[in-house]
Amino acid sequence: MHTFARIKCVLFASALISASAHADFTVNIAEVGNDVVVTSGGTLDLSTWQFFPGIGGDLFTQLAPSRVFLGEDAFNVDIYAAPDSFAGPSSIPVLTTGASSGIGDSLGFDFGGTIYTPTDYVPGSSLASTDTYLDHSFVTLGLTAGETYTWTWLTAAGGQDSFTINIVPSPAALAVFGLFGVAAGRRRR
Repeated sequence: MHTFARIKCVLFASALISASAHADFTVNIAEVGNDVVVTSGGTLDLSTWQFFPGIGGDLFTQLAPSRVFLGEDAFNVDIYAAPDSFAGPSSIPVLTTGASSGIGDSLGFDFGGTIYTPTDYVPGSSLASTDTYLDHSFVTLGLTAGETYTWTWLTAAGGQDSFTINIVPSPAALAVFGLFGVAAGRRRR
């Protein structure tokens, strides 16, 4: 399968998983050929988060196992501290090494409850980025295909917002899961 066809399959699978996760900001991590590609996008309602303007620094020098950083390197970031309603895993085994390349909006997420945004970010507006880890696999990055992690919080308008990370199985694995689902459905009849 050509690289372009693989990317189209990954993006299609990512869209399916994103829709089923119903997250407001979604990160999809997939193996594409010999690389791992991380696509992210969505909006963040930070109306209940505590804002600390322009005190960030270089996102990628702060790399730690409890954080994920997306997009281009950012030297000037704003920091938001989570509200009391913030809930989700305190850590996951994800992206403990820096990406080979990144394009799009910079965003940092600390699983303990901190979000780092570009200084010009208007909460609620769209963010999107793509990061590539050349010559890496889920194994070398410590990831498990099929895992999903979600963090949620309440918004000032009384709604709920979320940040979700999907570790997308390969298109071949998705096809196997699809066939398993069809077979299971036929057995129930």
